[in-house]
Amino acid sequence: MKQAIFGGIDTMKSRVIFTSIQQKIFFYAVLLFFGILTLSSFTLYFIIKTELQDRISEQLNIYADSLADMVKISVDSASEQYLTGVLLERSSVIETMEAYGADKNKVLEIASKPPLRNASISIRDKNGMLMVYGITGEAASCGKSRVTTQRFTKNDIYYISGTYTTPSQGWCITVSVPSSSFKDILQVEEVRQAILSKKFGKSGYAYVLDSSGNVLIHPLIENTNVYNAADVKGRFFIREMIHKKDGETYYPWKNPGETKLREKVASHRHIPGLGWIVASSSYLDEIYLPLFRLKVYLTVVFFISVITVIPLTVWLSASITGPIKELTHVIEKGGTNIRLRKKTADETGKLIDHFNRYMETIDEYRYKLEQDLQDKLKAENALRKGLEMEKAVSDISASFISFSSMPTDEIFRNALIKFCMLIGACRAAVYKKTPDRCKMLYRFDPSDYPLGTEECKAFTKWLFERLDEHPELFIESVWRSNESPYAMHFLKSRRTESAAASSMSIEQENDSVILFEFEEQLNRERYENIRSTMRLFKNIFDSAMKRVVWEDSIKKAYDHLERKVQERTAELTEKTIQLEELSKNLEKRVHEETEKLRTQEQLLVQQSKMAAMGEMIGSIAHQWRQPLNALALLIQDIEEAHFCNEITDKYITSSVSDAMRQINHMSATIDDFRNFFKPSKQKTKINVPDAVLEVVSLMASQISNNAISVDFKCSSHREEDGESASVHPAIYINGYSNEFKHVIMNILNNAKDEIVKVKETEQKTGQISINVSAESGLVKISVKDTGGGIALEFIDRIFEPYFTTKNPEKGTGIGLYMAKVIIENNMGGKLYARNREGGGAEFIIEVSETMPDV
Repeated sequence: MKQAIFGGIDTMKSRVIFTSIQQKIFFYAVLLFFGILTLSSFTLYFIIKTELQDRISEQLNIYADSLADMVKISVDSASEQYLTGVLLERSSVIETMEAYGADKNKVLEIASKPPLRNASISIRDKNGMLMVYGITGEAASCGKSRVTTQRFTKNDIYYISGTYTTPSQGWCITVSVPSSSFKDILQVEEVRQAILSKKFGKSGYAYVLDSSGNVLIHPLIENTNVYNAADVKGRFFIREMIHKKDGETYYPWKNPGETKLREKVASHRHIPGLGWIVASSSYLDEIYLPLFRLKVYLTVVFFISVITVIPLTVWLSASITGPIKELTHVIEKGGTNIRLRKKTADETGKLIDHFNRYMETIDEYRYKLEQDLQDKLKAENALRKGLEMEKAVSDISASFISFSSMPTDEIFRNALIKFCMLIGACRAAVYKKTPDRCKMLYRFDPSDYPLGTEECKAFTKWLFERLDEHPELFIESVWRSNESPYAMHFLKSRRTESAAASSMSIEQENDSVILFEFEEQLNRERYENIRSTMRLFKNIFDSAMKRVVWEDSIKKAYDHLERKVQERTAELTEKTIQLEELSKNLEKRVHEETEKLRTQEQLLVQQSKMAAMGEMIGSIAHQWRQPLNALALLIQDIEEAHFCNEITDKYITSSVSDAMRQINHMSATIDDFRNFFKPSKQKTKINVPDAVLEVVSLMASQISNNAISVDFKCSSHREEDGESASVHPAIYINGYSNEFKHVIMNILNNAKDEIVKVKETEQKTGQISINVSAESGLVKISVKDTGGGIALEFIDRIFEPYFTTKNPEKGTGIGLYMAKVIIENNMGGKLYARNREGGGAEFIIEVSETMPDV
């Protein structure tokens, strides 16, 4: 992005500022020369400035070091002289008082009196015993007949001590004085003048501060406190100097009598014993005076260079660009067909040759490019329109894939509206063939013109007759058509300019037609452009209408079957009551009625199956829907192939094979359900895992539609080592196969209902776990669910006949009762239920195992 911006700026400069190569050469040559000159000047200036700063800094540091050394030497010399005088004076006093026989304590009292306020005296006898305590260093030099000095620190205070031993008594006297007590040495005129004599340049001078900011020595402001001195930015530079102790500090300063602040630099040193800051300073304007002269010299050189270089550059650029200017002037007068005359053999002449060839090539390619551009625009427009139509048709098709809660009529009408907007139709309608009236299934007509019944009937009769001859009809101009007058009158009354229609076959004996009307006249070319799109929409609409018909038929069959189940349930209930009454009064007929009771049980089993059959119809419809859609697509494809002359022997064979495969799948589905509902008449060996999986397969659609997963496990003590985990072992029991499967279906259906009930109030994952195991001659089938479990007050009654916790329309209460009868009475097993600890219920079936046939 930055490169693009800067590139644009450079281009703008070259177009606006530099209108010729001569100006560019002049500008860049001058820019290069003065750039080098300026860079060299600045480099020389900063080298000299850096060198000057280094030398000045070095000089200031030397001055500051010499000042610090001078002050230290002066203090050391003065302190040694002072301590020698004090020690000799105290020694003389002691000897004199001893000679006159003075009391020892009196002598010690006088000898230990401090010479200064902060001084301390320590006295030991010749045996080293301490007679007067005072501050001393680590090891005082006792026993010597001359004064020895020592420097030490105690409690962060610097001390100077002197030690002397009296000749006669041998007493060791030590006098310790803080170094700060000798600050008065600066008042000595020789020391003060020696410090003030240190000059640097014309106005540079030396000065001394203490740690509190008091000026001890200064040419102008002695005995002044400058601790709070600050610059305009609030920087306390004196505090900074005291805190830094050693180093350099830059700060602005104005002495008394001066008119303005001047920037100066001070090199300062700290004297620890005294807490003083000794500094040598100089003003920066004096330091940088040679740099100002250098600036003047460089400025003079710069202007002399300008006067010399600019004319020279103008002459040089004009001599180079003269021939190019002439060439440019000639080119500006011509167009793309211009041809230049070659005058020279240098680079300019070669440029003219290349230019002439380039113009010839441009003329050739320009014509080709214009033609290619027109062809490309046409192709892009056609492709864009095709993609827009394809997307719109895809959206319309998607709305038919799964019908929502919206009414079916509204879904079809919305599809007509979208397609009319796509192809530019003003109205559309779907008519159904009837012998005596005009029946309109679906309609889109925003103008809402009234439809005369007789006119509509006559028009649709003519329309169906015309489409019997050919499945498609196009009327380019209604007003100039030679078709039937009453048919054209119907369209003219609705202000229709053009019309297009296609036949649809929802059922073999019940045809329909879809008609599109246009208020603008369509020519044949435009109709051909939208013809394939209209045909595709007609096929989609046809398939959706067939689906509605099939679903209505399945729903009617389901409602009829449900009524039959209810009627049969009422009959069986009445017969059961009659059996109970007969059993109380006719004990002698027990043996005869036993066989009848078995028959009744079979009827109850079938009744339970019939109750489940209602839900199975939904599964059949779900499993048939995909094959039916596939068959519909195959039939539509055959129609398309017929119109496109693509039908071959190979195509027919492939289409018939695909259709038969779907039909066989649908037939197998019906056979599976038919076999399941046949009553078993004799006991057989039942492979338990296969039977359970068959029931799961039959209920797969109901389970998956409710987002429930099934986990199936099978294990046996006879399972061989190394057997693949994906193949379950065969486990056999004796019993009635279909009745046993019906028991499993009842249990799975109850588990499914309980999970659905819980999912209506809680967001839980539904799962049914089935475990088949065989051990010690006993087969155990466990069915667990993640539903709400069995209420404790009902857990002992769930196997009673006609007891149910469901709504009357969803359960009769005989499913679990018949399951228990089949397992315990007919198969000699056991069926019971319990609640799981983690929630849900578990039904367990236990039946004796039977060995497989060898």
